[in-house]
Amino acid sequence: RIVDRLVRPKYNDALRFIDEGLASAEDMDRTCCLGLGYPDGPVERVTRGGLARHFDVSQAIHAMTGLAAYAPARAAAVAKAREG
Repeated sequence: RIVDRLVRPKYNDALRFIDEGLASAEDMDRTCCLGLGYPDGPVERVTRGGLARHFDVSQAIHAMTGLAAYAPARAAAVAKAREG
């Protein structure tokens, strides 16, 4: 889907910022809401949709394209592993 190809890199970037300790989930969401005018933040949105689902979709697009932007962030990989 087109929407997945547009938003998954944004979600992965937000999750990587958290993985690397550059920002908290709350800071990422607040920045996008207040700074960019989004109604909700990327972490809130990807969490609501399910981190394991995000992993599956990102992994599939990454396998298809080979683009690093679609490689699932560690947080999504952990969620998928826990789902089991």
